[in-house]
Amino acid sequence: MLVHSLLGCFFYGVFTAKMLALPRKGLPGWTLPLLGGGLFAALVGLWLTSSLWFLHHDRRAVVSRLRTAVPGGLRRRG
Repeated sequence: MLVHSLLGCFFYGVFTAKMLALPRKGLPGWTLPLLGGGLFAALVGLWLTSSLWFLHHDRRAVVSRLRTAVPGGLRRRG
């Protein structure tokens, strides 16, 4: 939870910095790609930590959803 929260704060900060840097002229050419890369890395980290948490803490629900996803179960009809 701590890592997810810190990544959320980092994402918000990088997003804000990128949006504020967009209209400015005279910034070095590496500024926007660096901020975009940080934004993407934070987004991937947020997705990864949330999916790992969900799969770790809600295993029974995932298994039951997978079993009911196919009508009639996974058995062959014939």
